Amino acid sequence: MTNIKKELRFTVFDARNGVSGALQTRPTRTFNFNELLDYYNSPENEKLCKAILNAPTKKIKNALKNKQSYYTPYGTFSYRKNKYILEKNDVVSIDIDRLKDKQEAIAIRNKLAEHPSILFALLSTRGEGVKAMMRINPIDAKQSQIQLREIFKPYLQSYLKLDKPDKQIDTAQFTLSQPCYFSYDADIYVNKDATILDLEFNYKEPERPAFIPTVVPGSADTKIDNYILGALKNTVNRLTPDGARHPKLATVKSLAQIVHYAPHLENEILETFISAAERMYNSNEKATIKNVRKCVMDAWNGSVNKPINNKVLEGIISDQKALSKPKESILKNEYKHKLTTQYIGEDNEAMKLISDVVRGNKFTSLSAGMGMGKTTMLLQLQKMLNRQIIISVPTVAIAQQQYNATILDSNISVALIIEGVVGIDVEINEDCDIIYVTNASLGKLQNIKGKVLIVDEAHLTSDRSPINQISNENTYKVMRQSHCTLFMSGTPNDILEYGISKNFKRIKIEPLNQQKFNVTPFIYDAKRTKQKDVLRAFASKKSDSIKFIFMDDKTALNDLKDDLIKLEDYQKSEIVMYSANTEDVEHPNYETLMEEGLIPAGTKVVLATSKVAEGVNINNEDNFAFLYIGKGLNKFLQSFRRPRKAKNLKIFTLCDVGFVNKIGKVIDEVECYNNLVNQVSGETISPELFWSNGMKKKERFSISDDFLSRSHFFIEGNNVLNPFELTHEVKLITESHYNLEIWQRDVKEKMPEINFLEPILLNVDGDVAADLLDRQRRQIKKAFLNRLKGIYHTPEILNLVLRQSKNDNLKGTIKRHLKDVYIDETLSFDELTLFRDKCFKQVSKWVSNTFKLKKITNNSLEDSADIMLSNKLFSSSTFNRVYNRNVCAFLENENNPNKTQKEHRLFNKKQKLLELFKDKETISKTDLEGIFRNKLNYKKREFNTSIVVDEIGFCFDVEYDRKTKLYHLQSGYKLLVTSIGKHSKVCTKQNVDNQQVNTKKEALWSFGHQTTKIDKIGSLQPEPQQPILDKILSIEF
Repeated sequence: MTNIKKELRFTVFDARNGVSGALQTRPTRTFNFNELLDYYNSPENEKLCKAILNAPTKKIKNALKNKQSYYTPYGTFSYRKNKYILEKNDVVSIDIDRLKDKQEAIAIRNKLAEHPSILFALLSTRGEGVKAMMRINPIDAKQSQIQLREIFKPYLQSYLKLDKPDKQIDTAQFTLSQPCYFSYDADIYVNKDATILDLEFNYKEPERPAFIPTVVPGSADTKIDNYILGALKNTVNRLTPDGARHPKLATVKSLAQIVHYAPHLENEILETFISAAERMYNSNEKATIKNVRKCVMDAWNGSVNKPINNKVLEGIISDQKALSKPKESILKNEYKHKLTTQYIGEDNEAMKLISDVVRGNKFTSLSAGMGMGKTTMLLQLQKMLNRQIIISVPTVAIAQQQYNATILDSNISVALIIEGVVGIDVEINEDCDIIYVTNASLGKLQNIKGKVLIVDEAHLTSDRSPINQISNENTYKVMRQSHCTLFMSGTPNDILEYGISKNFKRIKIEPLNQQKFNVTPFIYDAKRTKQKDVLRAFASKKSDSIKFIFMDDKTALNDLKDDLIKLEDYQKSEIVMYSANTEDVEHPNYETLMEEGLIPAGTKVVLATSKVAEGVNINNEDNFAFLYIGKGLNKFLQSFRRPRKAKNLKIFTLCDVGFVNKIGKVIDEVECYNNLVNQVSGETISPELFWSNGMKKKERFSISDDFLSRSHFFIEGNNVLNPFELTHEVKLITESHYNLEIWQRDVKEKMPEINFLEPILLNVDGDVAADLLDRQRRQIKKAFLNRLKGIYHTPEILNLVLRQSKNDNLKGTIKRHLKDVYIDETLSFDELTLFRDKCFKQVSKWVSNTFKLKKITNNSLEDSADIMLSNKLFSSSTFNRVYNRNVCAFLENENNPNKTQKEHRLFNKKQKLLELFKDKETISKTDLEGIFRNKLNYKKREFNTSIVVDEIGFCFDVEYDRKTKLYHLQSGYKLLVTSIGKHSKVCTKQNVDNQQVNTKKEALWSFGHQTTKIDKIGSLQPEPQQPILDKILSIEF
């Protein structure tokens, strides 16, 4: 055994010439190991440590701390800087902080004492931390800090099993010249015969990428400045008095390495940082404060000549360069024609071009704006092609409108096939020259061959793909069977056409007189101004213009309408609203709009959702001020042109300043589409696995669709790529990377006649009365929703959902449930209005989920609703996680290889996630995002805890610590609830693993929860004696 007394030597730094603490960097004496221990146990050290601990004021405590000596655990130094080391000790200094209390500190000290390589271990002065020293293998002095951080720290965490290792293990102690202050512990553990820890220090730093100088375009200056100043703000916010303060001064290095992108900011960065750094220290630490500037400048000067390429800043530069280049055309086959007349049907050359291209190609699109007479054009096209045509439109109202306009032509037979037209009525109408049909009813047609399919408002097939899966599949089938297909839209989708066929032909018809449009962007700061106040200010401004506000948020529009009426800005009759609400659709105002293209005389404000962005013309000859809120390009371009005969049309957009300052990215849509094709093709499962005796296996569980499951149609026993869903995903990815500049560029790409004016920054003061109304609405809604949680499964509420829902599957389920059931109507008129305007969407999701629960548990609807209530499953995100977790648990215990397609996909996804996150109970946000983007093909810009939980929450309970930016993942065991016989029990991983397997293969139900804070929220566990849980069949593991 080596003689430690001769082997280890330490430099001690006492107060000298009035300078003490970390600022005193000149050695005063040297200790060997025994002398070091003697000083730890000396009466002098004990007295000083106890005086510090019991100091009556902070001032006195700081004064006593300045008398404390410190030493350098890693060896002897001629001056306390790494490069002045004289002799190096083969030890590691351990400092454990931020423990719960003294009892935990004692437990940690005693645990360290059990380790054979520990030389000594003692409590910190306050008794809530632990200091220790351990013998280790030799490490080169230059590599010491990084080897200890990358190799020893994980080892120490594995040994101690700390709750928050990144907070509790002080890595500053791994610095070669780091001071270690003396503390006192009467129960210090000492082992002079400690053995050397057999740990190999072989960490190799990844090679630093070579720096590539970048030329910053002038157009990127503002965004680059904003990013760097934001980084400065974040760095300065971390300059707090808690913890070791001196190492925080070195964080200026990260700013020095990127300042080459904006050299003009150097002085601002340094002065701001130094000022904040000085404020970390107390006013009586004058010597320390005086030294801050020198320390910061040393760190800065040592790093400013070691520049790096910053990924985000390089992205800004790249996108600015991309924005300066003209966008490459995706479609190579485009025919353009400028009208010589007002309407297409009057221009013989235009009609010949359209008929020739349609006749000669399988797929064609027609790009033509509003007011060009497309309905009349189609009558002529039918005659020129001499073929029956099927015109598929998105809504019943549009189908009826076009049918009514066509039926007057006695030379053409016309049919209308919409909801309610079935069987023989469909068969008889299939012989007509022109068949108007809604997208939802397209699947009723059987005799397709030889006919021409015309898809009107074709952009909606992809824009609404997730909710139009069935109708899109029918559209795709008819496209394949028809003689040819013509897409019509004022805003055609290049990627959709590219995805359907590389030989897609487009005809672009330009009007006789091209109208120019000026658009003024309104910008508001959400930290100072509420959006609702901006909307009310816009709507209530007195002028001779009709205020037209478009946004896809019915709740916000309903609230605005309520404010405008109750605050007496307008009479109720002066406001019209067009939305998908049953009341709005059935209102005479909507019927007049569809039949005559007019809004009521005397209207001052129009509030509209996308209900008026498709096939609706407003023919009022008034002045309009149009305000658009949203990011959807097609919705904007389709909606603002609806007042087609406006005398004067002023157009505005509204967004938060965050959208302006956001670092956007230009997406290569073709590359994105092709990547998605490769991704979903790799996920494709052979269809033969899911067929039995010539029939597809019936899905047993209501597993929610996701992008992957929607990315294919299942047609005639084959998986076929769904171009509508793939295009929709490209749209979502593209929009997630939008900022105002990129959004405006894409708008102008689709419609060059738009000119964006200089933005106007709005600063609207709040209104006390409006705020009071808003609070009252929220309180009323919250109280009503709480009441609905107890009655939403009753016939009355189910019937309300049935009447308002657009979900055919849900409507069918409710109809069957309510068959021969008496419906007692108890809600008041105000409650019915509240339900329709503000609660329907949530309640319909509750109803849908409860029917899912009923199916999997074999309970009644009432009992399933009780489970929802007692276990707080009303959040769709929570329900889906819990539901999928239990489906997976069922599939695992069933051990049946004959899964259905959705079961197979969900089960495989879980296995993949378990493998990806194996041994990753704690993972940094950066590393987790890397896995999401590289392994799980996550492409959207936003990455947050909600996205993490939605994606992997059915496998893991997820917690996020905002301070450390660490995610904690735990397998979903601890909140597993089963019902065994008549006794429900909460299971942990241990007792689940210890249970014997029940071979009866019965159902089970488990619950888990996620939080976004380090402290867990209330458990979702039910009370132990919930009778309803006894009705759930269980399976023992």
